Amino acid sequence: MKEVQIKVFDDQDFINADLFKSLGINRNASQVLVYLLHNDKANSRDIEIATGLKQPQVSRGLKFLRSMLIVDSIVISEKSAKGRKQNIHSLYVDINHLINMIDNQIYTEYRNKVMTLNNLSDFYGVVHE
Repeated sequence: MKEVQIKVFDDQDFINADLFKSLGINRNASQVLVYLLHNDKANSRDIEIATGLKQPQVSRGLKFLRSMLIVDSIVISEKSAKGRKQNIHSLYVDINHLINMIDNQIYTEYRNKVMTLNNLSDFYGVVHE
């Protein structure tokens, strides 16, 4: 058997995942994201072990992050490997770009909500205090 070391989440990692969750990234994706911030590349199994998520949760988290263009996945096939090909996942953006993306998204949502409130106020004649 081959021995492999995989770091598992500690309390701070779960706190960081909760912070991303509070910014609108779902729980599964938040945990996958925090794992990938610590590791350049990982397969789904490594992410499962480290985060405690089940395989379908990891897949949903990765799908969400890929849809946001945050994670890139490549398929590798080793010459000696048998069975299914393996996907290796890595961050497509660095942490600075990621924070800026989230910041822009939150600001846009905020601006849209303020415009909606102003439209409602104008329609009903509400005076802002």
